[in-house]
Amino acid sequence: MKNDENLYKVESILSLSKKETGFKERISEIVLSKLDKGSIICWLNHTLLFGIIKEGNIRIYPKDLPIFEKHLIRLRAFNEMEELYIWKDCNDFHYRYRIDKDHTGQEQDFIEAHQILLGTKITPLENEFSKVSEKRGVQFIIPSKWLSNKQIDNNHKIVLNTRNYIVYNDIGQASFFDSRFLSIGLEEVELNEE
Repeated sequence: MKNDENLYKVESILSLSKKETGFKERISEIVLSKLDKGSIICWLNHTLLFGIIKEGNIRIYPKDLPIFEKHLIRLRAFNEMEELYIWKDCNDFHYRYRIDKDHTGQEQDFIEAHQILLGTKITPLENEFSKVSEKRGVQFIIPSKWLSNKQIDNNHKIVLNTRNYIVYNDIGQASFFDSRFLSIGLEEVELNEE
């Protein structure tokens, strides 16, 4: 993210998207059937959880997975190549699974964006996790793997990288029709002080 000259460059990629609707259970099973490694962010009724998918397991802090079927609002499990997005609508769950660079996919234009997460202090915890906090009261627990053994400072921030897919209407106007998470971690940044 150090160089902003390509920040909003439109690029193309082969991408394939699959959807399933109307299921009520099997959340963990579906996640692990689609991704064998990556990151996961879960929005629950009462909290936000960050974790990793590794060796056929979903690892979050503390060790126990929540009852997804009862508390999940939405979930994104992702890595550089793919994302599984699950959301709840009324009493049913739905998902969209997107994989990029799939030879059977369609060519899609996209723009990548980089979002800086709040946090100025890192406190190591047990089980390979760390608490990120700041004086404003913001705090969240993330996998220590995302921090690359560095500290947050003016030049290093936790960055969420997203890919935003573009569609064009009949008269050539562009709009975003889908987006997915690519990666999250500590990166070197240049902040514009204006």
